[in-house]
Amino acid sequence: MNSKFHIAKRKYVYDIFASIFRTIFLIFFALAVLSPEGEEFTIEISITEFYLLIAAFVVAFVAQLIIYWLILRKHVFYDQEKSFVVEKGLFLKRKANIPYKNIHTISLKRRFFDLILGLSIIEIDTGTTASFKSEGRLVLDKDYAIVLKNYFETKKVDDSKVLPSPKDFVVGTSIKSDQNHLRWYQLLALAVMKQPFLQAMLIMVILILAAGSFVIQISEDASLDQNLIHLVYLCLSGIVVSTMTTMLYHLFKYFKYRYQIDQENVTYSYGLFKKVELKTPIRRINAVHLNQPLLFRIFGYYQLNLSVLGVGELSDGEQFKVESKAILPIAKLHQVKEVLEQIGFMTNAFDQEVAPNQFKHLNFVIFPMFFCIVLNFLPYFIFTIENFDFTIIIIIQVFVVLLVLIGSILSLKQHKIAFSSHEILFQRGSFTLMQTIIKKQRIQIISYKQGPILLIENIGNIAISYKDILGLIVMKSFNNDSFNIIKQSFLD
Repeated sequence: MNSKFHIAKRKYVYDIFASIFRTIFLIFFALAVLSPEGEEFTIEISITEFYLLIAAFVVAFVAQLIIYWLILRKHVFYDQEKSFVVEKGLFLKRKANIPYKNIHTISLKRRFFDLILGLSIIEIDTGTTASFKSEGRLVLDKDYAIVLKNYFETKKVDDSKVLPSPKDFVVGTSIKSDQNHLRWYQLLALAVMKQPFLQAMLIMVILILAAGSFVIQISEDASLDQNLIHLVYLCLSGIVVSTMTTMLYHLFKYFKYRYQIDQENVTYSYGLFKKVELKTPIRRINAVHLNQPLLFRIFGYYQLNLSVLGVGELSDGEQFKVESKAILPIAKLHQVKEVLEQIGFMTNAFDQEVAPNQFKHLNFVIFPMFFCIVLNFLPYFIFTIENFDFTIIIIIQVFVVLLVLIGSILSLKQHKIAFSSHEILFQRGSFTLMQTIIKKQRIQIISYKQGPILLIENIGNIAISYKDILGLIVMKSFNNDSFNIIKQSFLD
């Protein structure tokens, strides 16, 4: 019978703190429920009741410690010839049998307290879409986690490998390349050049100016002319504080970001307070996303993301979140081309392309501008405020309308689909240019969708589903001839 190994006992420290906080919460909740009703009250307890309360606390705390210890001891793993087995659960037992040949992605993660305790979390994923969770998740000693990761990588090709024991293992030396990494100033630039940051700053400034203008004018003792400079200072302060906070966040999150590509795998790692290391086979990459936010385009930078099934996890609150898939968070074009060549994308030129040609100005420019203008003028027909200076509001509205106009024109010019012998490129976006390159064999469904307006125009939207979590791309306003060209290219 194969030996069963337990996860790291130091993980029990988390359980102790969880038991303390949970017990304190339960005691205070019980006191709140049993206390007399009223706006103000004083809890008075006798010595006997005080001792009973202490006893209840100790019993609840010890009971949780016992349950957590039993759960910890039931969390084991072992080798079963062709597969790796993970067992866990006390009242509800779960046994995951993971074939070595099906292991898709291996990731190592270290949270802040994991760094203090010398632990690592290893996640084993087979790339199934049935669940967002990894099939195997183990909390281990940080050195043993690296040994186990190396064991998974070699077990696929060498059946003679024996699962090392957490108590008796040899730490191997790994050679890491320092040439493919991001410097600290690149991480700071990445923080402010992302499109979401620019959008957040723009919305913040608009809200401060609009709300501040309204509050100042409805106040009897203030005037807009006297307080406008204070609104400007408030906007500048908000921008400076947000910029510094975002820069520090990116510096800590992507600290020592580095990637390495060999003949079979892509590996990248990063993090200061939470360390992440992920390794996935190149053959599992279904598509790549090449993004250029506005400032990226101005300064000639790109972001390259990978589309890989299984690169994700559920947080403690059972809320799905996707692991970072940016193999190049910020890079120049020559770096992007080098990585694409290494992972087998864009090996052939895109020799054919299609773009919207019927009612394109109506759908991409006129319709968005019509709804934008209506929404901007609608408040003036609904609300009437006497002696109100709308100067700042009107300036903001004109600015928003111009942004929508420029974005609509850019969206029209950049919307296209291109083909090569093995790949299809989908390009869309306005201020952020997004290009998705998908291997043809990874595309699952291509459909043609028409609503009431598109039926009248005799055009439709093309929806492309490919192998990824929520892997769907919608290309707007293509005629039936373009759809047939795309469909034929996909079938070929």
